[in-house]
Formats: sequence, C-alpha cells, structure tokens
Amino acid sequence: MRSLSLLNEGDVRGACVQLAIRAAQAIGIRFGSIDVVRVGDAWQILEVNSGVKMEALGRMHPELVHAAYSAALDEVFG
Repeated sequence: MRSLSLLNEGDVRGACVQLAIRAAQAIGIRFGSIDVVRVGDAWQILEVNSGVKMEALGRMHPELVHAAYSAALDEVFG
C-alpha cells in the first residue's frame, strides 16, 4: 500500500482540485472526500464520498484537517 502524499501548490495541484470540484458538482455534493489518483500519465477520480473520514491525514497533518472542517462549517453556517 502506498502512503498518503499531498501535492504542493502548482499547476498539477490546481488541475487535481478542479477535477475534484467537477466530480463533486457532477453528483451534487457541497462537502465530501474525493480521492484523486495518478493512473499512468493521467489524474483520475478514484472515489467520491459524501462522508469525510480524515484519520490518516489527521495523523500526518492535523492542521489541514482542522482547516478543512473549519472552512466547511463556515461555508455552511456562515
């Protein structure tokens, strides 16, 4: 099993974010967990979950999990 790795800012990360946004829009969710993986030379959606489970990310980067939940709650509840 490969370990979790995060993309730094840049064109590749931006393209993956846009791919994830389009996937979320396609199924009509505003908040979820979208796994984007590299297959050969292309980035593809592995899965989309309406529930968010970030234990692995939380162990490595708890500040990112906190920021994600804070932003989501701010968006929903203002």
